[in-house]
Amino acid sequence: MGADKALIPVDGVPLAVRTAQTLRAAGCGPVWLVGSQPALHTLDWPSLPDAPGAGHHPLRGVVAALRASTQPLVLICPCDLPALTADAVRRLLDHGGPCVAHSGDRRHHLLAVLPVTLLQRAQQIMDQQGPARLLVADLPAVTLDPQTTANANTPADLLAHGRRS
Repeated sequence: MGADKALIPVDGVPLAVRTAQTLRAAGCGPVWLVGSQPALHTLDWPSLPDAPGAGHHPLRGVVAALRASTQPLVLICPCDLPALTADAVRRLLDHGGPCVAHSGDRRHHLLAVLPVTLLQRAQQIMDQQGPARLLVADLPAVTLDPQTTANANTPADLLAHGRRS
């Protein structure tokens, strides 16, 4: 995309903040923005740095969130799902325990409710540069509408969900 997705504004709101607002509207709390980008931590939202680790790995943010949580379960969510709705998030929460989002023929490895007891496993997978899917492989799936879980990987994807500003 040529820029950090978390900071790209859509309808004037950075994707990371849009996602945080959706999670809050679904009843999640506390909600943190997690990442290593200095600009992410200047947004008007609580934030955590990624867990230390070599290279870029999607579980660095997951490890940081699991480590920081004071609750037994943590909902993790990537910021590049601009059509995610509070209703979709509530479907995950209503499952009542650990689960991973599923839509169409795809499991969404980074949209899940995780027990903090998976912290060591997440750390191990990250340290070994393993795929994030290993962390949620044994979790039950909650089916969501594919339109709410569409990733924004191009500027055209973002335009389909709002006006990039």
